[in-house]
Amino acid sequence: MKKTLLFFAALLTFGLAASAQTIWSEDFETTDLTGWTTYSDNLANHSSYSNFGTSWEVAQLNNGDHVALSISYTNPAQDCDRWLITPAINIPTGADYSLVFQVCGYSANYPEKVSVRVSTSGTDKTDFTEVLDIIMDGSTYIAGYNDVLVSLAAYSGQDIHIAFVNHGDGYYTFIDNLQVKVVPANGIALADVNAPSFVGAGSNFNVDVTVRNTGSAPLTSFDLTYDINGSNAQTVNVTGVNVAPLTYYTKTISMSHPTVENITVNVAVDSPNGGTDSDVSDNSGNDNVIVYNQSAAFTRNNTLLEHFTTAQCQYCPAGHERLGQAVSGLEDRVAWVAHHAGFYTDGMTIPASENDIIQMYGNSGTWAPAMMLDRNCDFFPEEEGAVGSVGQASAITSLFNRALAEPALVSIAIDNWSFNPSTRELSVTVSGSSIIDMDDARISLFITEDNIHASQTSTSGTIQNYQHDHVLRAAVGGSWGEPISITADGNYTKTFTYNIPTTWKASTCRAIVFVNRYNTSIAERHVMNAAKTDYISNSAAVENVEATMTIKTWPNPAAETAYVEAESTIHSYTMVNAMGQVVMTAEGLNADALELDVRNLAAGIYYVTITTDNGTATQRLSVVK
Repeated sequence: MKKTLLFFAALLTFGLAASAQTIWSEDFETTDLTGWTTYSDNLANHSSYSNFGTSWEVAQLNNGDHVALSISYTNPAQDCDRWLITPAINIPTGADYSLVFQVCGYSANYPEKVSVRVSTSGTDKTDFTEVLDIIMDGSTYIAGYNDVLVSLAAYSGQDIHIAFVNHGDGYYTFIDNLQVKVVPANGIALADVNAPSFVGAGSNFNVDVTVRNTGSAPLTSFDLTYDINGSNAQTVNVTGVNVAPLTYYTKTISMSHPTVENITVNVAVDSPNGGTDSDVSDNSGNDNVIVYNQSAAFTRNNTLLEHFTTAQCQYCPAGHERLGQAVSGLEDRVAWVAHHAGFYTDGMTIPASENDIIQMYGNSGTWAPAMMLDRNCDFFPEEEGAVGSVGQASAITSLFNRALAEPALVSIAIDNWSFNPSTRELSVTVSGSSIIDMDDARISLFITEDNIHASQTSTSGTIQNYQHDHVLRAAVGGSWGEPISITADGNYTKTFTYNIPTTWKASTCRAIVFVNRYNTSIAERHVMNAAKTDYISNSAAVENVEATMTIKTWPNPAAETAYVEAESTIHSYTMVNAMGQVVMTAEGLNADALELDVRNLAAGIYYVTITTDNGTATQRLSVVK
């Protein structure tokens, strides 16, 4: 029976199309493995995968495609031994045939392992000889989609069975698009040209050229030709490499350009292993670069941190804490926006996040907690898009400093902003200048809100009254902003108006503005510069109307002692860390204020919930050392 698998949202296009020399294929769209042989082991699946079998079976991905899937997350956790064996396949004489297929793993931290074995006799395990062991740890094969080629030249004129053996201790793996076919020995394709989007005039810059070996023999040499704007082409003979069939190799070339202008870097590859490539349709490509005047560049106001999180994500509280630690000391330089998307949705999700901005993950699926900085793919080069994982706080701080050191080619300033508490109209006027030509420039206004209390899943259970901050409430002017007109002298100005709904607390709402590029390619949607306001209303009268109860925690952050004040008598309190674990609590109080000793607490984000005559309220508290 075919089952639906909810983990991968997209499937990459398989790289080698079927041809007249394809003698056998299987894409699992119509088979239930009838005629195949499977072997299970004596291990039970982890409870997360209890609805799957303990060998291989046909499953359906989110996009409707069907694959052969095997679970490797077992109980107890140990290497599994799960076999999937093809029906007999006759390998004709007279040509060198290869097995070509696609294999996918889930996590490089727990690499999936799939061995390929061949038998010329029967389907007993002892009949098979291993011909390839695939370990998806990022060395040769990644934790994602891999195209694999196995030579079957040694089996010419024989009937064979091919076994795929899942012998890892990970999560799950699947295979798809199996073909036995003739693949030319030598072949090469240009997979990617990655040049910096912006470079200073006269300075050296690197261009990463990624090629794919499309032949059945290892790729040991090839020619690489490159130029700028079609002039002064140079050719490099790349030697001393050993690229396995259907895998990738990246060559870095250094270039420079003396003139301030928009340029195109053109690249072509040819002569794989000194021979002729039978298909040159995929041998060339290019990338665009904006060359700017370095002395005219601006200082970046803010780096735009876009954070993907949801109330259903059990690891997100820890992600919030790490981000909070990383931002500490850079609060005035980081504009923080939380998209409630990436791992399902919740009541704080808005369409701009869920339907549009989530595209910045690329085609490799989504997850949370996740983050991107200035929508710049360079910060997470290992990912398909501009979004990467929320790592350790020190690594995030390094990314912030790197982003803030990037020269800004567009200035941005909030000339004035105002909020009318009666009409609830917010007005924000922005202006600036550009030192480059941008026909794709847009300007965006995001409204965020802090101090929203709702439930949050954590690794230790559900946290009630969890404080959600930086929540994106509105993308004024659309998901990708409004086109702006930059005058001949490089200046622009824009005024936004927006009515803040009465259900939002204006005293914890902030306006964030930024100039960004917009291109069909997610690699060219950089945020050029960003700025932000303080809370749009600091009026106590407004706050009292908008909230049933207000508490105050100070100093915040605190190193030794924190004080909590409320509008009415405090009867009890509980403090939890970002994982939802209770670290301090007290009942039966009759206090006007609390004095909390935080000297023994680890640095991080905590949440203090108090109960008073007026009800309960929660306040976030940062503890520093």
